[in-house]
Order: sequence, then C-alpha cells, then structure tokens
Amino acid sequence: MTEENDEPLESAKEVEDREEAERKRRAELSPLEKAEETLEAIKSENERMSKLVDRQERLRATEMLGGHSTAGQESKKQVESDSDYAKRVMAGDL
Repeated sequence: MTEENDEPLESAKEVEDREEAERKRRAELSPLEKAEETLEAIKSENERMSKLVDRQERLRATEMLGGHSTAGQESKKQVESDSDYAKRVMAGDL
C-alpha cells in the first residue's frame, strides 16, 4: 500500500511492462515533445520536493517547540561523589 492512497503496489512484472510501454511511446515523440514532457516531469518533481521541504521544516519547528531537539542544550555533567571516586581508584579504573 502507498501512503497517498490505498491501492496495492505494482508487481515487478507490472512495473517492467509499464516502463517498456513508456519507452516505446517516448521513442515515437519528436524532440520538442520529449523536451516538453521532461519539463513537466521536472516541474512535478520540484513541486513534490518543495512540499517535502515544507513538511520537514514544520517537523523541526515542532521538535524545537516541543523540547525534543538537542540544539542549543547544554550537556549535563555528572558529579561524582567522593566515595564513588575512591571506589574507582581502588578498582584501578582511572
């Protein structure tokens, strides 16, 4: 299943057949028609990428506002007690 709809995914054979039909169709096009198709494909992909970037920006903003981001946070240093330090020294873990 795809995220965009509830249609089942294509099998490998179906994908191969579809791609072969597309190659045959494109072989019959003039160079101008091929360029126009390529332009439309690029525009479509640019629009999709723009939507993904917007989605990613919203996600990062939500993480930052929700306190899930580690950016700008100081790391917490663990304070070792004297007895713990003595135990480490006696164990030879220094």
